[in-house]
Amino acid sequence: MANITNLNLKPPLYNRELTLSNLKQFNLFAGLTVKDETRVLKAIQEVYKKAGVTTVFISAYSPEPKQIIHEFERLPSFKKAMILELLKELDLYVKHLSSAGSGTIRALEISLALVNAQNEVLLIERLGNYLHYTVIQKLIPVIIYVAKSRDKQIFATTYNLHCTKSLEVIKEDDFTVQRIERDQKTTVVLSREELMLANKFGIEASFK
Repeated sequence: MANITNLNLKPPLYNRELTLSNLKQFNLFAGLTVKDETRVLKAIQEVYKKAGVTTVFISAYSPEPKQIIHEFERLPSFKKAMILELLKELDLYVKHLSSAGSGTIRALEISLALVNAQNEVLLIERLGNYLHYTVIQKLIPVIIYVAKSRDKQIFATTYNLHCTKSLEVIKEDDFTVQRIERDQKTTVVLSREELMLANKFGIEASFK
């Protein structure tokens, strides 16, 4: 994991210093607007880049299938096998990638970033986009497992209740769920109890 435990950043939207604290292997920001999500993730990426840490940004929007498939096809056989095994863990079985749907391509894009040894930090915008809720439930534990085993740090944003619910069964030492308040200089880190309460009443109601 990148050796940065606290980030001081200045997203353009807030025009002030903001500290992200208690960073862990997987850090999820919930309840932000689309514009906020992009700006916060880009600000985090900039801090890491200045520190010489290799990052990759995965956009909320549907990836270009041909580009993702091309990246996959260029991989050595053992990495292809690793990714196909990851997809199998998500119950995504693909005979021909050219006919894969947007959800499978999204999962493939995330898997590519995870197995790339050069990527130390992953920034995933709207993690649940294009993914069926049953895939999301399996994907987040897989992401955290791979991140730990390959020493990566992940920042993601979401409005998807299935993403936050999936964290209820994960060890609290492995992740944080945070929200960013305009009138505070630090993020608000939710405890497991607060997370479960937010899941019960819904992200839109609980993160405002």
